[in-house]
Amino acid sequence: MPRVSQVLVVDPFAALSADAIARLRTPQTALHHVTDDIVAGRMASDNGIDLVVLIVPDRAEPDAVCEASIARWLRRRPLQPLLVTAGPALAEDLPRSLALGRTRARPDPVATPPRTSSERARGLAAIVGHAPATLRLHRMIERVAPSERAVLVHGPTGTGKELVVQALHQLGLHPDAPLVDVNCGAIPEALMESLLFGHVRGAFTGADAAQDGYLTAVGHGTLFLDEVAELPLLLQAKLLRVLETRRFRRVGSTEERIFHGRVVAATHADLRRACAERRFREDLYYRLAVLGIEVPALAERREDIALLVAHFAAAQRRPLRFTAAAVAALAQRAWPGNIRQLRNAIDRLAVTCDADPIDAADLREHLEARDEDERHASPTERTSALDRTSAPDLASALLRIDGHDKLAAVETLLIDAAMREYGGNKSAAARALGVHRKVLERRLGRDTTHAMTLEDDDVSLEPD
Repeated sequence: MPRVSQVLVVDPFAALSADAIARLRTPQTALHHVTDDIVAGRMASDNGIDLVVLIVPDRAEPDAVCEASIARWLRRRPLQPLLVTAGPALAEDLPRSLALGRTRARPDPVATPPRTSSERARGLAAIVGHAPATLRLHRMIERVAPSERAVLVHGPTGTGKELVVQALHQLGLHPDAPLVDVNCGAIPEALMESLLFGHVRGAFTGADAAQDGYLTAVGHGTLFLDEVAELPLLLQAKLLRVLETRRFRRVGSTEERIFHGRVVAATHADLRRACAERRFREDLYYRLAVLGIEVPALAERREDIALLVAHFAAAQRRPLRFTAAAVAALAQRAWPGNIRQLRNAIDRLAVTCDADPIDAADLREHLEARDEDERHASPTERTSALDRTSAPDLASALLRIDGHDKLAAVETLLIDAAMREYGGNKSAAARALGVHRKVLERRLGRDTTHAMTLEDDDVSLEPD
C-alpha cells in the first residue's frame, strides 16, 4: 500500500469551506484543516506531517497580517516543506507540491558520487514512455542536470514540466538539498518579494522579526519558478541581479547575501513574444535560457499513450483494464490538453464506467458523450471545447457561439478561461489577457446579461 501523505492546511483567515477541504482529500492524501494558529503550530511539530500549506487571501494590496503569518511559519519550522498559496489555487498547487517530493534539508555532501544507471533510471521514472521524443527528453535531462546554471523548461500546458524539474533536481549535484517550488501566478504579488528575498525586522508594518526567504531556504538546492512569465517586472529585475551576481538583499536590508542554489524556471508562454511586447525582460530571458529543455506535446509521443494509459489506470482506487481496441482508440484521439487531459480522462472513466475491461464503445459513451455535451453548452461552459480547436478554425468556432452579441460572448469566454487557468488570481489573469487589473475587475463586475461595450479598451497597459 502506498504511504498516505499527511498535509496540514493552516487557514488562519478561514478562506476554505469544509466542502472545499473534503473535495481535496484522496485515499493518498490526508488533509488536516486548522484555523487556529497555536493548534496548527503544535500539529506541525509532528514528524509525520509531510507538507504544511499556509492559505493566504488573494489580494492585490499588501497585507501586514499575511506577511507576519508567513514570517512566523518560516521562523517556526524553517526546514519543514511549506506551500504558500491562495485558496482558489490550492487544488492545483497541492498535488504538484506533493508530487515534487520536496525533502527536508540536511547538510550538503562535500562530494557527490557519480550516478549509477539504476539511480538515473529512478530519477527519470516519472516521465513514462519510450517514444523517440521521450527518449530525447531523457537524454537532455541527463545532460543538463549536473550543471548548476539556470534552466528554462518550456512546453505546452499539461505536458509534465513539473516532472522534468523533479528529475533535474534528483539527478543534479545536490539531490538531498531542498527543492522549493514557487507558483509565480498563484501567490499574490504583494507577498512575492518577501517570500523570495526575505525581510528584516521593521521592513514593513507587522514585520516584528527578521525572516529568511526562499533564496536562503533553498541552500544548494533548486528554486523552481513555475509560470515564470507571470513574475512582476520589478521582481524580474531583481531576479536578474541574483542570477548575474549570485547576491541578493532581504527587503529593508543593505546587507548582501550569497545565493548558493540553482534556478529552474518553467512556462508554457511564448517568452520571446512577451519580450517583444515588453511584458518580460529580454535580458532575464537570455539569463534563464542558458540551458533550455523543450517538453514535447503528447501529439509528438503517441507511442507512449498505451504506457501512459496503463500507468494512470494502475493508480486508480479501482485499477482499470482496457481492451486493445480501446487503447488504440485512445491513441488516435486528439489530446490538446496533453498528458493532463489524458490523465483526467482515465480519472473520469474510473468514476463513471463500470465495464471491465473497458472497450472502445465505452469510450464513446463516457468520453465522446461529454464532448457532445460541451458542443451544446452555454458560452461559459464551451471554453473547454474551444481549447480543442486548432488556431485556423478558431474564428469559425467563435462565430458559432449562441447569442446575438458574439463579441460579448467571446470576452466572457476569455475572462472565464483566464480566471480558471490562474486559480482566480485577478492580477495573473489580467496579465494573461493583456489588460490592466482594474479593467478586468470592471468587466467582472458588469451585468453579463447586458451587451458589453469595448469602451475600456482605451485604458493603457500597465504592469501590476
